Amino acid sequence: MVIHPTDTKLALLVPEGYEAIGRDSEFYKEVSEALGIGGFDLLYRQTENANIHVWMYKTSPERAMTFGDTASVIDGIHKALGDDQGLIEVNAGRTPRGYDFIYSIVKTYNQETLSVNYFLRMNIGKGEDILELQGYFCEIGTTGLREAFALNLAMTGGLARIEDGDGGRRIAGWSEDPYDPDYDRGNPMNLAERKAFDGLFPSHCLSQAREFVVAVTEDCFYKTVDEIKAEHEDEEGTGESTEATTTDRSDAERAEENKEFIAKIFREGAIRKGKYHVDVPELVEPAIAEAGNPVGEFVGAAVKLAGNAGEAAVKAAGAVGGTATKVAGGIGEGAGRVLGEMGKSAAEVVDAAAKVAGDLGGAASSALRKIPRPKRENTNNKG
Repeated sequence: MVIHPTDTKLALLVPEGYEAIGRDSEFYKEVSEALGIGGFDLLYRQTENANIHVWMYKTSPERAMTFGDTASVIDGIHKALGDDQGLIEVNAGRTPRGYDFIYSIVKTYNQETLSVNYFLRMNIGKGEDILELQGYFCEIGTTGLREAFALNLAMTGGLARIEDGDGGRRIAGWSEDPYDPDYDRGNPMNLAERKAFDGLFPSHCLSQAREFVVAVTEDCFYKTVDEIKAEHEDEEGTGESTEATTTDRSDAERAEENKEFIAKIFREGAIRKGKYHVDVPELVEPAIAEAGNPVGEFVGAAVKLAGNAGEAAVKAAGAVGGTATKVAGGIGEGAGRVLGEMGKSAAEVVDAAAKVAGDLGGAASSALRKIPRPKRENTNNKG
C-alpha cells in the first residue's frame, strides 16, 4: 500500500500485509505507552517468524541523520554497541522519486528467548520535509532455522570451521562486522544474515526489515515464493535442460563443485531475487489517516527519553540467531541493545546512547512483546 505520513507531503510504498493503526485504537495506545512517545503514525504486521511494529513522524533536519554521511553513523553505532549487539548494514542514497534517505539496521540478541530482533532507523525526505522512521522486527515462532541452515552450508563449503582456543570452542569465519573486520565488540553480523538468505526465509524478521527498506527506498516489491516457483516451473517446461551429467564425476570433483556453488551463495553481491518496480503516485489519500489517524499536530512530538534524545532516539532490544548458538556450541556472545540517538555525529550517538541505555534497558522491547495483535475492526484499511 501507499501511505502519506502525517504532516508531510511524502508518499511511501509499504509492503503488502501491513495494517495502519488508528490513534484511537487500544493497540495504538498500548504501543505509545510501551515506547514512551506519542503523535506518530503506526504500522503493524505479523508473519510466521516476525512480529513487526513500525512508527514514524515528521522531524527536523537538526534531529535527523545527515543524508549521505554513512561513515559517521557506522562510527557512532560501533561506539555505542553493547555486548549482545551487532551492526547489520548502513546505507544512504536517493529514491526513484527524489527522496533522500539514510538508514541503519542493528541486531540484538535475547539469551532468554534465544531469538533475534532487528531495529531499523531511517530518515527519509525531501527538503525540509523529513521523516523519522523506526521499526522493530522481532523474531517469533521457531527460531534459529535460518542460522542453522546457513551454518551447515558454511561448514560444508569450508567457509566456517570449529576451532578450540583459550576461550573455548568458537566458529571461525562465521561472523564479522560488515564495515570493519577488526571490530570485535558484541556479536557481529554472521553469514546467515547475508542478503542471499532473505529469499529462502522471506518471513524471517531480517528479511522483513530489508523488504520494508526496499519498498520505501526503491519503490519495489518482491515476488512471493509461489510466484517465483511457478515461473521457474514454466521455464523448465519450455526448454531442455542444459546441465551436464554428473555420473562420470568423482566424489572429490562433486565435493569441489558443491563448495564453489556454496561460495556463490555467500558472496557479498548475492541478493534476494524477484524484485519488481511499483508505480507510486505522489499525491495520494493518506492511508493512515483513513484508518483513524487524522492529520494534525503531533500530540507530544517530544520523545520521553533521557536528556535530548528526542525524536531520533533508537529503542531496540531483542535477539539474534539463537539456535545457531546452540547448533554450533558457542557461536555468539549475544547481540544487543542499541538504545541511542544516531544523530549527525558520532559524539551525539554515543552521548544519547549512554543516556537512554541507563534508563530503558529492554523495557520497550519487552512491552511490545506483550502487546496482543490488534483487532481487525480497528485496522481494516488497505492502501
